[in-house]
Amino acid sequence: MKYGQFKVDQIITDFEHTVHADGFTNIVYTFLTLNAPLTNPKLDDYKHMFDTFQQQHYHEFLFHYKQRNKRCQAFIQTMKDFDQHKKPKKKEYQALVKTLSTYKDVLGTLPGGHLNGVPFIFTQRLVEHWFFDQVVALRKRLSLQPPGLVPRSSESLIYPVEEDNKWSGHTRCPANRLVSTKMSFSFAVYLIRVGYETQDTVKEKWSLDIPDRAVKENWQLGIPHTEEQHNWVLFQEDTEEVHPILSEIQSVQQTVSATVVRRLHCGQNPQEINEACREQIVDAYDFSIQQRQKNNKRKYDQFKETQERALHTTIEENKELKAQLQSVTGILRGIEKENADLQDQLYTTIDASRRTGQEYNRLRADYNQLYYVLEQSRVR
Repeated sequence: MKYGQFKVDQIITDFEHTVHADGFTNIVYTFLTLNAPLTNPKLDDYKHMFDTFQQQHYHEFLFHYKQRNKRCQAFIQTMKDFDQHKKPKKKEYQALVKTLSTYKDVLGTLPGGHLNGVPFIFTQRLVEHWFFDQVVALRKRLSLQPPGLVPRSSESLIYPVEEDNKWSGHTRCPANRLVSTKMSFSFAVYLIRVGYETQDTVKEKWSLDIPDRAVKENWQLGIPHTEEQHNWVLFQEDTEEVHPILSEIQSVQQTVSATVVRRLHCGQNPQEINEACREQIVDAYDFSIQQRQKNNKRKYDQFKETQERALHTTIEENKELKAQLQSVTGILRGIEKENADLQDQLYTTIDASRRTGQEYNRLRADYNQLYYVLEQSRVR
């Protein structure tokens, strides 16, 4: 499974797309790319490299790129100053390379770390070298065995690339390569720091409690921040879904390759081979598309059935709730009616009480009057 290499290639493609979007970052990147292959260069090597840089790239940049910030102007001024030398010597070329290389920061973080001090992006860009120097530095710090440059045996993989003849989602990046070792505190810290495990998974799998301090310490040794560090491992999640797709593509590729070899061996001309291969690819993917359509229809039908069942359950629940609501509403209406009757009775009682009071007052007044008349008659 070449997923790891394809992943690396895509990361670099995405990075270069952002670099090429701006003329200044592009010319800096072009210079660094041309300079990177020079190992122990001679004067003629420097001269040839700068001639190529100026004739094929730099002059076009000067003509088209007009929105120049201070860094860009300083870069251009450095090139102008160098042009003052009629016959530059090797040490002058070396000084120019050193100065122009300081503009690397305008590119941002270069993907892939370093290999023997050289940025990964200026090497062969092999997945086996992904963040190689950083992985070696971390392992030395934790007293773990550093990886070899190109491991050949599956025993050197911490997490197997294949399990039960299926891709596990892991790759052959340096962070996944280590001479066989037992689980230890340092090894657990390593797995967390490169991004394979977390403190929780280490505790769950091996009953090791790794404190935050052990995970976060020693960053001053040149080890990148956590966000970049977790890119040291190239790992694909959800392999149960991804594996069949990549396996199908790989199978078609192998079948078509075998067809090409067989037809070439039989002496068939390239045009006929090309047409036959195209037809074979189309047939393979037509069948694949039909299968996926069937699978998608099956998943859709299952989803639709689930949704309909859920909708039916919801409707039934709503009916039951509606019946309960109607029952409660009836009870409330009965209570409201009883309250109204009680209120009427209360008003009737109050009215009767008021009339009784009035009658009492009238009788009392009559009594007082009769009593007064009686007393007057006694006086006479």
